[in-house]
Amino acid sequence: TWNYSGGALLWDAKTGEQIGKTMRYEGSVSGAAFDKTENSILTWGRGDGTARLWDTNTGEQIGKTMQHKDGIYGAVFDPAGKYILTWSADSSARLWDANTGEQCGKPMLHKDAVNGAAFDHIGRRILTWSDDDTVCLWDTNTGKQHGKTMQHDGDVRGAVFDKTEKRILTWSYDNTARLWDTETGESTSSVMQHEGDVYGAAFDQAEKRILTWSNDYTARLWDANTGEQLGKAMQHEDWIKGAVFDQGGTRILTWSDDDTARLWYAKTNEQIGKTMQHETAIDGAVF
Repeated sequence: TWNYSGGALLWDAKTGEQIGKTMRYEGSVSGAAFDKTENSILTWGRGDGTARLWDTNTGEQIGKTMQHKDGIYGAVFDPAGKYILTWSADSSARLWDANTGEQCGKPMLHKDAVNGAAFDHIGRRILTWSDDDTVCLWDTNTGKQHGKTMQHDGDVRGAVFDKTEKRILTWSYDNTARLWDTETGESTSSVMQHEGDVYGAAFDQAEKRILTWSNDYTARLWDANTGEQLGKAMQHEDWIKGAVFDQGGTRILTWSDDDTARLWYAKTNEQIGKTMQHETAIDGAVF
């Protein structure tokens, strides 16, 4: 567990007793994660711009403190557990040795805050997206940019590889979601256009369709090859905070600031049953 008062704690899942020392921070702790062996814990903070590794059994810090020049938005281990990737409001993503905390190579630089970063499935490439309206792909070993910069016209809020990792899906506050060729950075489809900021996007299981949601009060379905809209928009009465396919891809669940969650047929985009009504805005929903 972690909190903004500057600490992370480990607990026995059976007894609820604390294990080891409190992992103490000078600033707030924004997140934490185990490594794949669960022998160490990674924490990061926005307050002091650091990420740190801790021994799971003792709560003692391992290696050097990993320092950015501004708050860290997130951190993740690579698939092999060899590296730690961090991204920050200081306009950079950085790679660190997961044993020593030493920085590996030069920072991966944007021109504004880096909102997110991710490894590909084998850790060979790093994907970053930023408030500078761009998405970039980097070589993990060299730190050099791979292919062209993928350009939006507003803050980029997310990006994800498809299962083959031949395409990248991005979404932005420029009212669009876009598809790109991983190798070249070239656009591969029509722009998927909303009338407001796009807050999220996701492939269906078969990766034949893309679901997007926006503050234009709609969620929409798109052809994942062409970028063409499929059917009518799924309409709420305020901005949509999230949307998800069911496991079979036949239904879509949406939730909104209009105090409702709604269920839709993924084939027709028609609402299923009654609107699920709360008394205040809905922050999340699951099947």
